[in-house]
Amino acid sequence: MLTVESLAVRYGDMEVIHGASFEVEEGDSVAIIGANGAGKTTLLRTLMGLHRNFDGRIAFLGKDIGHMSPWERAKLGMVMVPEGRRVFPDLSVEQNLLIGAYSQQDRSAVRASMEEVYGLFPILRERRHQVGKTLSGGEQQMLAIGRALMARPRLLLVDEVSTGLMPIFVDKAFQVLRGLIERGVSVLLVEQNARKALATMARGYVLETGRIVLSGTADELAANADVRKAYLGA
Repeated sequence: MLTVESLAVRYGDMEVIHGASFEVEEGDSVAIIGANGAGKTTLLRTLMGLHRNFDGRIAFLGKDIGHMSPWERAKLGMVMVPEGRRVFPDLSVEQNLLIGAYSQQDRSAVRASMEEVYGLFPILRERRHQVGKTLSGGEQQMLAIGRALMARPRLLLVDEVSTGLMPIFVDKAFQVLRGLIERGVSVLLVEQNARKALATMARGYVLETGRIVLSGTADELAANADVRKAYLGA
């Protein structure tokens, strides 16, 4: 589904991603773990077209998408849940969700998607007339995930889903990701919480200072002595 080959990304003259290569298959669930500052968010933003790579190739569904805008990538089915939620603060919950479905033409399908989101997050139905800025951090994360699901993604890019959340909401967020994976949604997650990420995703990569240094199944990485020491506190 997604093929990344020798990806290199710069901020000005500073290279922050160095020749990264990886794949996500149809129905796959992949975690990219690493410390703060490793380049995880930059990598995801580049896949989405929010940063331009200066070298390497990104292909999605067999198409080279390096020249495409973020909205064109979203229309193909690559949808991102950004770090920090980034909900529209002065729009209602329902308006935020409808923005996620901006490319959907079938109104009945949009209403069905909204019912699915409300089924996943009943609190959003209760809060549907509240504006985004009045929600708790956990509720805003639910809204950000729900907004992405309104686009009916083929591949869901999730950036640091646990950041700034209370443990109960972290558990809920990963529970939702697990449910989406079981429904067949392909997920690429970048996450500092390596323990939760490897317990939820099937495969993983370790990113250190812009380089992929390890890859394997989630179980293999969780059992790796270096990963356990650096990221799992063991």
